[in-house]
Amino acid sequence: MNDLITRGLLRILPPEDAYLLTGRFDDQRMLAFMESAILGALAAGYNRVFLTGEMTWSLQNAPGSESMMHYESLLNPVVDKYPGVTIVCQYDLKRFDGPSVLDALLTHPSVHVSSGRVAGFYGL
Repeated sequence: MNDLITRGLLRILPPEDAYLLTGRFDDQRMLAFMESAILGALAAGYNRVFLTGEMTWSLQNAPGSESMMHYESLLNPVVDKYPGVTIVCQYDLKRFDGPSVLDALLTHPSVHVSSGRVAGFYGL
């Protein structure tokens, strides 16, 4: 893993350095952060980019976290705009309640569950 980090192929950031960089969650700032990471990777010559975010930070009721699902919906056009990009938002089903998981399912056209990739309920 250290080799991947050294080569710039892997970055692992705590929530404070990404989602909560300014001390609060700002969906527009985070969207710009994600698009900047994508553009940086594409400019470096990579044609496939994988971004993932582990979402339990939002369970701490951080300021601005109430707009997280709006942010999730803003990611769909980013994935459409950059076909070589995959974005996965990770929700620990043991930590998130049913309504939160349902909100995530309603936000995206596809989701990954233990059995694999399945259609979400996006647009219903």
